[in-house]
Amino acid sequence: MKKKLIVLFLSLALLFTFTACDSSTVAEVNGEKIAKEEYQEYVNYLLISYDSMYSSLGGLSPEMLQYFDIENTAIDTLVTMEEAKQACAKLNCTPTKDEIQSYVYENLGVSKKADYKTALSQIKTNYGLSEETAVKVIASNLYKENIENYLEKKQDISFSNEEAAALYEEDPETYDNRTVSYILIKPDDTDATTDDSGNTVYTDDAWAAAKAEAEAVITKLDDGGDFAELAKEHSDDSSTAESGGSISESFTKAESSYVEEFTNAAFDLTKVGEYTEEPVKSSSFGYFIILCDGLQDKDNEYDDLIASIAKDNLATLKADAYEEYISDFHEASDVVYYYGDHTGEESESDTSEDDSATESE
Repeated sequence: MKKKLIVLFLSLALLFTFTACDSSTVAEVNGEKIAKEEYQEYVNYLLISYDSMYSSLGGLSPEMLQYFDIENTAIDTLVTMEEAKQACAKLNCTPTKDEIQSYVYENLGVSKKADYKTALSQIKTNYGLSEETAVKVIASNLYKENIENYLEKKQDISFSNEEAAALYEEDPETYDNRTVSYILIKPDDTDATTDDSGNTVYTDDAWAAAKAEAEAVITKLDDGGDFAELAKEHSDDSSTAESGGSISESFTKAESSYVEEFTNAAFDLTKVGEYTEEPVKSSSFGYFIILCDGLQDKDNEYDDLIASIAKDNLATLKADAYEEYISDFHEASDVVYYYGDHTGEESESDTSEDDSATESE
């Protein structure tokens, strides 16, 4: 309900603003208009996305709305999307209709038209995006990728495995990673209290009972029990139990978002299939039993790790080249804003400036 009220409130505010200025266009990029309807759809999409992202905090607050500056973010994003499309045309790397369709299908996880229509219907229901706007938003990444690939060849951008290996040797802990599954046993304690920081304080008896249960699960694993099935049966973490306790994303020790006890125990595991022989206690959560599903370090999948480092750094270099190019393209373009903080701004570049800026790639 809160989400719908936020969207309705801002939509009405936008409607009043546009009615006052009697404009059906929010901006123009080299004569190509960005329509009010498309802008309103994208604003609503951002509102719903952010509200969902921060649902655990009660959704978007007025302070968050001000911080994210969604109205101006929407205009700036749509302008950049249009500029990327025009830049592709200038560089002769515009994707074909078939390429766009394949890209959209892939990103929606569909392979046939019926499923595509179903996916679009869900997007319309969940985010209020029309097919035209949804496709434009998804395809904008393809335009960006095409420009990056063009610049990679034009500017001879590269990052070798040798360079990646040198980076790794400087700081292995930044790159060594683990993929794990876990089972969490929380203390069951009706006598638990809360400390001054809001943390739950369990009694010694509750901790002892939780440890005994965790040890019993480990015994079942020692006897050949299936970790995923035991996670579904015993884990008190509902967010991972149904997936057999699996955390799909790998993490490094240096950038782990998990509690220290969990992270250290995960990196003490040095073989795929190995699990913690003793329950791992975290005062914030309970007892963990951790299984190593995958690891990359000096002794395990090292070649793949180095290739991954090289790939990530190449992607960063390409993204930097794109940002520089699209910034120059923006400066050389005629962009007129009819709404937002940029209202009244208009860049007018003569032909020589346009050519020099956009062909310096």
